[in-house]
Amino acid sequence: MDIVQLDKSQIAKLIEEKNVNGFAGAVEAPFFEFREKPYYPDNEHDTTSKEKSRLELLKDFSSVANSGGGYIVIGLIPGEDVSQFNLEYAKEVKGIEEEKFNLKGWLDILSTYLIPKFQENFIKHGFIGEDKKLLWIEIPDAKEIGCYPFLIAKDQWITEDEKLLKGELYGLYFRDGSKNRQLFSAEKFQERMSEILNSKSPEGESSSGLEAKIDRLLALQEGTATARSVDPELEKKEIVRNLGNKLDQDSDIFYMFAVPTKKAEVGKFWETGEDDLYGLLKKPPTLRNMGWDLNVWITEFPKPAGEAWEIMNGNRKILMVSKMGVVAAAGTVQEFLDWATNKDGEVYKPIINAFALVEYVDMYCYFLKEFTSRFMQLDTEYTVLVGFILRTGQQFRLQFTVGMFPKVAPDPLTKSDWNFGQVDAAKLANPQALAAQIVKENYASGFGYVSDPPEYLKKDGDMWVIDEGLYKKQEQTT
Repeated sequence: MDIVQLDKSQIAKLIEEKNVNGFAGAVEAPFFEFREKPYYPDNEHDTTSKEKSRLELLKDFSSVANSGGGYIVIGLIPGEDVSQFNLEYAKEVKGIEEEKFNLKGWLDILSTYLIPKFQENFIKHGFIGEDKKLLWIEIPDAKEIGCYPFLIAKDQWITEDEKLLKGELYGLYFRDGSKNRQLFSAEKFQERMSEILNSKSPEGESSSGLEAKIDRLLALQEGTATARSVDPELEKKEIVRNLGNKLDQDSDIFYMFAVPTKKAEVGKFWETGEDDLYGLLKKPPTLRNMGWDLNVWITEFPKPAGEAWEIMNGNRKILMVSKMGVVAAAGTVQEFLDWATNKDGEVYKPIINAFALVEYVDMYCYFLKEFTSRFMQLDTEYTVLVGFILRTGQQFRLQFTVGMFPKVAPDPLTKSDWNFGQVDAAKLANPQALAAQIVKENYASGFGYVSDPPEYLKKDGDMWVIDEGLYKKQEQTT
């Protein structure tokens, strides 16, 4: 069975065509939740089961609505692929009995326990299939129906603690990849809401300002917010610490980040459409399939982290954009940038694949260009900082792998960080040249390696650029 990542339009098409088998192998996503059995919140024989099912119903509906809307499909048996970060997918189409679908009971619970009140006309639903029937439910985007965000309130039974929260706000839920995540407990939500709504900022005086603040509230999870000031050196320590904490603790790290030179803020930052920043993070520019770029596995999705969106590929790569316009990326040296350099022997060789490093830098610069041209003011300037976080004590050298005989730079890394100063809009618009500048500095001052021409670079008029043709040729021959 092929494991597939469906988007909203593909799910809608399967429903329209009544294609039950098309759901086999489908992976859960922020907009797609599936279940084997219906919710049973009216079970009179088992109180714990009843309360747990009611809470699952409330969490699923509210979190999908708060995350931009989507679908719940019931009648699919889940499977798990542990080799892919415990990926959960629809292993088999089982179907359900129509008489076990109690829509009225479900809607009574949604309207009673969600704030704002969830109404029947908010959803569409139906059955598809003959022998094995699937129930599908389409849930709207909470923003589009003016009910953003939905909160779970009233009495809630906490199964794990075997206690009832009488009359208390239970919390706010959002989709984190394929899971429902409680962003706030009752106490934390009330504390944050009080702080934000009682602030003296003029922003709080308008309805649009209030929505922006609630967007921010949704992202304020545990952890430290990303960069706020315009001094890159002040931000450097915090950003590097944050990137280092996110990635494999036993690996060395290569990072790149860019900080606006003037205070800035990204508009419509928390929107989750394909044309929004969310979509760009999920599908960043790439030269070729399966290269050393910023792309991640299809089951990974951007998620809020402080005042930023971040997306990770396990604990090997991270891409992060803050609401203030900071763009940060990092990847581990071990098992990422050292790929294909340690095939022989049992002793680890501290070697970085220069082919990989150049492509990763190039793709970061393309992402920076795309982000700034679409989401920032055209005259925004950036300070670009690049470097290595060396934690294992290794003395890395560069290996150049394209050509008949791979060669290794003679000297190990001696300089581990670079500040490229202010980069204006013209330089941001030429990612090949900006990337070449970063790579040349890495070669020369980091590894003491100088050649003419520099490996994987070529001349374009008076400037050096990345020789992207080598990467496209590499894809054609692999």
